[in-house]
Amino acid sequence: MYLAYVDESGTPPLKDTRAPNYILSCLVVCEQDWHTINDGVEAIKVKHFGKGSNLEIHSREIYRRKNQFSRLQPKQNLSILGDVYSLLASSNLTLISVVIDKQKFYNKHANDDAQFWAWKLLLERIHICIGRYNKQTGIDEYGLIIMDESVRAKDEEIRKYMLYLRRHGTGYQNISRIIEDPIFSPSHWRNLIQLADALAYCCAGYERKIPFFQQQFLTIQNKFDKDSWGNVQNYGYKKYP
Repeated sequence: MYLAYVDESGTPPLKDTRAPNYILSCLVVCEQDWHTINDGVEAIKVKHFGKGSNLEIHSREIYRRKNQFSRLQPKQNLSILGDVYSLLASSNLTLISVVIDKQKFYNKHANDDAQFWAWKLLLERIHICIGRYNKQTGIDEYGLIIMDESVRAKDEEIRKYMLYLRRHGTGYQNISRIIEDPIFSPSHWRNLIQLADALAYCCAGYERKIPFFQQQFLTIQNKFDKDSWGNVQNYGYKKYP
């Protein structure tokens, strides 16, 4: 079984000008590697917050030193996030991100739904990734989506997207390797959702050309899924349109 942990950065509507991109990011993890990666997150929390801390690794708040992280010293926030991205770079997993340029998207698809397109592109890539794993191992395995829960209406909308895409495909892929509807869970209970949040936030910072996140993107770049020639762009890292 492969577990695909998904989180987002930004929001789909064009009127939300705080972020020019809507980003969905995913970690694809074999269940056998779950303990090692989860333990890695726990080790980061113990190192920076102390044993028994219940703090969630919320990348935006850590980077901006906001809310429960307001007492972090300058550069302490970058040290925490640097450890998070080092963990991603050293773990046995595959990264996938879809970046929707909202202005370009709505110029091209004025009446379409950017969130649906992001999920369509993401599920295609998760399906392909699991197929590649299956070819390497010679074992047919399937994937399950796990995502940070939001308001009920939004979660139900994502369930509808997935049901439609599993039944009808995307036009390019028959999404047969992803089972069930997504599991929605509070991110503070799921360390790997917190890693997906860190990945999405890194991609947002990379697209905004923030030096720290450009550096961290280079750290994790080799973990993005690749085509047979080793290309990440348009494969594990998809910008649209």
